[in-house]
Amino acid sequence: MAFDDLTYELVKPGFTLRIKLTASQTVCTASYIPTATTSVLTDSGIRQFLASHSIKESISTDAVETLLQAAAVNKRMDNVVVAQGIPMQPGADSFLELLVPDALAEENDESERDEPLAFKAVNFKKVQSFYNVESGDCVGIIRPPTAGTAGKTVQSKIIPVVPGKAMRMRTGKGIRLGEDGCTLFANLAGRVHNSASGLTVENVYTVKGNVDYHTGNITFNGLVEITGDVLDGFQVNATKGIKIRGVVGNARLTSNGSIDIGGISGAGIGSIYCGGDLTMKYCNDSSVTAEGNITVQTEVRNSVINCLGTLTIKQGTFCGGQCIVLAGIEAASIGSKTALPTTVTVGVSYYDYNEAERINRLLIELNDRFMANAHNPLALASFMEERNKLSSQLQQVHNHQYDTTNAKVNALKAIYENVRFKLGHTPFITTEEICGPVTLISDPDERTVIQLQMSRLSVNATQLKEALRLEERAKQLIQDP
Repeated sequence: MAFDDLTYELVKPGFTLRIKLTASQTVCTASYIPTATTSVLTDSGIRQFLASHSIKESISTDAVETLLQAAAVNKRMDNVVVAQGIPMQPGADSFLELLVPDALAEENDESERDEPLAFKAVNFKKVQSFYNVESGDCVGIIRPPTAGTAGKTVQSKIIPVVPGKAMRMRTGKGIRLGEDGCTLFANLAGRVHNSASGLTVENVYTVKGNVDYHTGNITFNGLVEITGDVLDGFQVNATKGIKIRGVVGNARLTSNGSIDIGGISGAGIGSIYCGGDLTMKYCNDSSVTAEGNITVQTEVRNSVINCLGTLTIKQGTFCGGQCIVLAGIEAASIGSKTALPTTVTVGVSYYDYNEAERINRLLIELNDRFMANAHNPLALASFMEERNKLSSQLQQVHNHQYDTTNAKVNALKAIYENVRFKLGHTPFITTEEICGPVTLISDPDERTVIQLQMSRLSVNATQLKEALRLEERAKQLIQDP
């Protein structure tokens, strides 16, 4: 309810008393203006003047006293609040309260938890929010409008209340309204998005261009598609998979699904974790882990590769760095003509490899502690007990068996000098170039590496060993019927 400002004056010999009502008419101020050296202003005179304009309630005795004191010394006094009404409190509008945390905010909180306050800075790579949900999650609640409270003017007029407005919530794909009419649930996994067209859950997030300071880091519960590149220092985390038409710099990609990218040049910093199959054109100076197969079009250079499937490099080389591949490796060439140090471990799970390395380090530390304390008669018993325990753990790791284990290396063109192989538990170092096409498998009984005519990577090394055993037995039968 709107009013106009109102001003009233009481003009008497020696002074003018002016009162003013604000537009809301909930505040009345008074000004005392002397016009001569003497004047007569009384308490009753002030109150009668206010009453003549219907101002009878909420009159401040202190304010009246202030005006009287100013009149006693013939001093001007302006804008003294002499009466106050009750402002109207409008009702709050209905609103949607999201109950989903921002995934990027949680990541930032975790990374900054132990940082001193002085070192915390604005994260320019967080420019949007990702409210990720699973199917069945409670997304939010539509809070109802409130009634508000009526007000009263200084003239005792009621100021009608303005109640809050009910919102018209439109739900789109992936959102359903609960039976109570105010609770919202997700019908599929993805990211909650609120726009003018309504509330939805998106399971595909498309970036038309680069991942840079315009888009910021991405943490998305679904599939992320990027038409451009991922620039240095940025992160893309997607649960269902990542597709990138362009290339990746020293960035970090993480997904429980498959990843398909143009290539990565990580400058020793870039990394990929892929819970499915990984496809890329090239991989340089990067760290890559894949739970499925890795397929590379041209080359892998100076990188660290961990793979529970097969590693296939169709046209180029694997050189520099190292790889641990459970289900076998195939490349046009392995190593380089310049004998760049290259390490290839096949037929071994990288989980087991890392665990074996950890236990071996503990055994070395244990031995060093024992040697430093060998004079203690109790040290030997403790040493033997701990060593046997660690040795048993190491043997258990070595005994792990996997259906996809394939300690096999295929090279279409060549394997160059100074490549360190480990086929299963059989080590082998090339001292000269091996021309392809060739297959390498191990003979665990003789602890040697066997070179064979190349066969498809799908033909398991165990099958080849069994075929060789049968062939050798047939030869013996012919020679000694």
